[in-house]
Amino acid sequence: MTTNETTLPRLLMPDGAWWTAEFQHERAQLMRRGRERERRLFVFFRSADGQLRRATVPEDLKSTVTEHDLRLAWKSAECLSPLPVSGQSPR
Repeated sequence: MTTNETTLPRLLMPDGAWWTAEFQHERAQLMRRGRERERRLFVFFRSADGQLRRATVPEDLKSTVTEHDLRLAWKSAECLSPLPVSGQSPR
């Protein structure tokens, strides 16, 4: 992974919480049949209460991203946060 990360402004998402978005390339150096495979680009979403979500996005999205694009990616993002404690509502 490169250290070149882009942090975007906070966005109000459909769950009613504010999230920040950060682009990062896949960390693993994957080899396929003797050649290095292209690394995927992820956008990580972090909420103020510590929740984390991850979506795979096209490489060109990083340079042309809009708030609408990020909201669509957030909706389909994988939740990486631990399960909520009993009595808390999931996001």
